[in-house]
Amino acid sequence: MDVSNADVYELLIMIFFLLLAGGLILLQYFLCKHKKGRIFGMILPILSCIFSIILSVLVIILVVIRSSDPVTISEDENGVVHKYVEESYEYEMEDESETWVALFVLFLMINIPTAVFTGEYFIVRDIRKKKEQAAEELNRTRINDL
Repeated sequence: MDVSNADVYELLIMIFFLLLAGGLILLQYFLCKHKKGRIFGMILPILSCIFSIILSVLVIILVVIRSSDPVTISEDENGVVHKYVEESYEYEMEDESETWVALFVLFLMINIPTAVFTGEYFIVRDIRKKKEQAAEELNRTRINDL
């Protein structure tokens, strides 16, 4: 089996990102378990959502700039670069709707960490509430027994 340096680097990068994701999920768990979990537990979901909105806006700006610039750049056989401005440039509606659908799907994909962090927040919060209710019920039972 012949393993190249590129394969090793790809594997190391994948391991790094998996460890980073696991560390962030663990950090979210400990932030949610904090006594003031309502405040601390929403830090990572809010940051993730802000990051995804900024990234989506940047992609939309790039798409709008790219679609409004009807310039074609080409290189001839001598290596000379030519710029051509298309006179009758028309951006078709079908292409535009496909672009917006693709941008929406991209926004949903970028928000996967937001959904994971928010889901973890609500799961840990529900578990903590159930434990508090059980402890409160146990205390009431002890008081009634006295």
